[in-house]
Amino acid sequence: MPIEAVRDDYQVLRETEDNRNDWYHIRPGDIRISASGLIDTFGKIEVEASVGRLILFFQCRKRGLWAPFVLEEIMAFYRENNWNPNAVLFGFWMTWLDEASPQMGMEWKKPKQVLLVQTKDGTFFPTTNLVLACTRR
Repeated sequence: MPIEAVRDDYQVLRETEDNRNDWYHIRPGDIRISASGLIDTFGKIEVEASVGRLILFFQCRKRGLWAPFVLEEIMAFYRENNWNPNAVLFGFWMTWLDEASPQMGMEWKKPKQVLLVQTKDGTFFPTTNLVLACTRR
């Protein structure tokens, strides 16, 4: 599958059991997640919960690998855990409406960096930006 694996601002991770020499030095299991997700990491509780659940997905379903996945896999993981599947991957790559409070008003937000990439066949790949953002708290 030809995808650009390295860019100036991120690297695409596509680990498998067979390519252990190419594994990224930070493992999914190295990232600690609270019950609410990754608090004070992404600036919005819904995004932090979504990212936290994605990290749990890599820890549990991808055997601790930064492995590619398809939407159906993570949707099944959400359903197994009784989470709202409509919130899967919230805030990752699309603009979303931040309805913080009536005093602050509403504001359209977009992701500050590329956390996931998606190929035209629907496969998602994590990036180094995702990993590093989760470890900067």
